[in-house]
Amino acid sequence: MSSIYVNQLYPPHGWCILGDGGYPCLAAPISLRTPYREPVQNPVQARYNRHHAKARCVVERAIGMMKTRWHSIFLKAMEVKATLVPAVVSTCTFLHNLSISNGDLVEPEVEEGAFHGEADDHPGSRTFCRTMTTDVNGTSGGKKNNK
Repeated sequence: MSSIYVNQLYPPHGWCILGDGGYPCLAAPISLRTPYREPVQNPVQARYNRHHAKARCVVERAIGMMKTRWHSIFLKAMEVKATLVPAVVSTCTFLHNLSISNGDLVEPEVEEGAFHGEADDHPGSRTFCRTMTTDVNGTSGGKKNNK
């Protein structure tokens, strides 16, 4: 197992990692939050699931946009030392956001199964995610509707 996982080095205290329903919801050794299983029991769980799906949508679109723009880097194994990977990703993120701010938009390639098991009218569905234009910082630049 990873030393990051075993030693609880990530995420920082007070933060969590979002996962889909295929992962267990954990508080330790890492903070991993997943949606409530359907059918939800009350409106609070339904609201949590909506917000969880929206947050995951932003992340999935950002990853998709990065993979589309920098496919030669992100669609194969990086040929750099593992310690340099965060710098490569950060640099690509900076250049990606700079490109967006200068009007060079890129639509991510939608991967099948990215939101498996969710109905198309659900906020976390692929249909909903395709309608949002979001940079990797989560800044929305498009309509937020699901049709």
